[in-house]
Amino acid sequence: MLLPIFGAAALSIAIIIMKSTLFFDQPPTCSFYMHILVALIMTTTLFFNFQIPSFNQLLLLFCMGCMGGIAQILATNAYKISEVSILSPIDYSSILWAITFGIIFFSDYPDIYIIFGSIVVVISTYYIVYRERKTGQKINLNRINTRQI
Repeated sequence: MLLPIFGAAALSIAIIIMKSTLFFDQPPTCSFYMHILVALIMTTTLFFNFQIPSFNQLLLLFCMGCMGGIAQILATNAYKISEVSILSPIDYSSILWAITFGIIFFSDYPDIYIIFGSIVVVISTYYIVYRERKTGQKINLNRINTRQI
């Protein structure tokens, strides 16, 4: 039960670190550092039930790695040119994708708790962005044109 809380905290820390390193390095460099760090952490899990993958599995792993690398570079570019408060609601669309892919590929239908929790998270995030705009805390949308990628 504590794993989702740990995951959310780790993601928050990763975004803070990435946002702070983007002041000094370019997005591809920050993505490279992030991949190296994740690879080192995940290498420790190899010892628990490692099986040598087949050629097809290696091909799929290679494709997943390339797609994940491209996605990470694009996400890092997005964090460089925009505020986190603007990107967070977009990031929560992954909930919809996870539910959709779970139904399509795994026949895993969400229960009422997942649906209710997802709705609460998404609505509260959009409300926070709406409240920030209403109270006058400026979310600068023009900043995209003034920064380099």
